[in-house]
Amino acid sequence: MTQIRNRTQSRDRATKLTEEEQAAIALALAHDEAVLEDALRTEAKRAGEALAKPKTKSVVPDAWKRRVGKAGNCGDQLAATLALALDPEDADWEENWAAICQANGIDPTRWAERNRGMRRMNLSNVLRGMARRGEKVTIPSAMAEAA
Repeated sequence: MTQIRNRTQSRDRATKLTEEEQAAIALALAHDEAVLEDALRTEAKRAGEALAKPKTKSVVPDAWKRRVGKAGNCGDQLAATLALALDPEDADWEENWAAICQANGIDPTRWAERNRGMRRMNLSNVLRGMARRGEKVTIPSAMAEAA
């Protein structure tokens, strides 16, 4: 009987943890739980961003899109004139494009692989640069009158 009691006491001691061991385990579990919660929050944030922000092929930053709104340009006189002269729905767009480029000494094939919006944006940036340097910027009179 004594042997059975001794074995039972040994087994009980083996299964009982000291307070320090219990505290260490509780701390480790709390740390693991915090790490898990942080990972879940990060994953949820990534998933939310992926859902909220669909990937587009646009090279225009979202901040710029919010700033310029539906007009699609910065609103200065050159942008307004080009927006009217180079309306993407206009059947004469390519001819108008070539005329504006040639009037300002710009190769019209420079951005040939770009869509019309990108071509107009690039052209307006080059024309603004020319104006800043004091160079003459010309919009052919028929297009300027339409604008």
